[in-house]
Amino acid sequence: MNSAITCKEIIEAHAKHGDDFIVIDTINFRESGNKAVKYFDIKFMKKDGSTVAPRIKFFNQEVSNRLKDIKERDYETVKTSIQSTGDFGKAIETVCNSFTKKIKDMKTKNIINDEEEEADAKTVIVQTCKTTTPMQKFAKDKDGNRVNFDSPLFWFVPAFKRYKDEEIAKLPKLPFNYKGDGKKVYVKDFDFEFYNLDDLDENSGRPNVYKLDGEKVNNSNIQKVLTKASLISGILQMQVIASKQSLSLNTKFASKLFVKTNHDVSTGGNYFDDDDFLLIMKGAGAEKLVKKVEPAVSDVVEQPKEEDSDDEDFEDEKVSGLENIENLSL
Repeated sequence: MNSAITCKEIIEAHAKHGDDFIVIDTINFRESGNKAVKYFDIKFMKKDGSTVAPRIKFFNQEVSNRLKDIKERDYETVKTSIQSTGDFGKAIETVCNSFTKKIKDMKTKNIINDEEEEADAKTVIVQTCKTTTPMQKFAKDKDGNRVNFDSPLFWFVPAFKRYKDEEIAKLPKLPFNYKGDGKKVYVKDFDFEFYNLDDLDENSGRPNVYKLDGEKVNNSNIQKVLTKASLISGILQMQVIASKQSLSLNTKFASKLFVKTNHDVSTGGNYFDDDDFLLIMKGAGAEKLVKKVEPAVSDVVEQPKEEDSDDEDFEDEKVSGLENIENLSL
């Protein structure tokens, strides 16, 4: 399904249907080979009662964090954050809050449960009903005091292309390992395409595929593309993943990401210098977050040890130079 929902439509849907605008399919779920992970599809019910896939179209949102150079990363996974007070922020916060409430309600009704002794024949057993979402509302300072954000941060995954073991063995390998887990560093492509809003086709006026020195965006150069305060537009895709860590609203970029790179890295953004933020996505618990403050330079968020990924197989102001971006096929 290629349809997508806008942030405004999410807000309208919630106003009409409440938390029930999120529809979670607990009947036709899939499992990993060892049955340790379950994958649930979700849909959004629009104001008119029709349902669409959980693909959220967004425009011109500012990247809040700075990605480290690949040789400085602790883990392979990269995460990008956005902080918004407009319709985007309201819509994603609505989805996150409604998802959490829905899971609690589904456990109360015994539709899902993490306690087998309370289950009946129709109950779907999961390892935990503890939810995690892309939303982060607070951090803790170096003294352990809670610091509430004026508006939430939302963390999203630029997911990698799926590789078979024999394909990974053929990938370019860099001469260093990740600092956190010591794993080998391979150059990997993402499972969506980046488009450069500063490089338009002379004939069509549409953005070209983003390339750096003739090379497409990959995990070794993404930090030069998604710099803090860059503007991005595209599609967010959601799926519910039930693992031993959490019942997670897994959210990643899909299809195409249009980028207007901010080349002045000394300005803009919220200065969260962390490309491997795991507390939200992996259920480590927000109380474990430590926020180190370095005045006028950056705010660094320490992340816990990363677990292996369980992933399965536009709006306020216009981007200068591309006034018709809403008409692009995302």
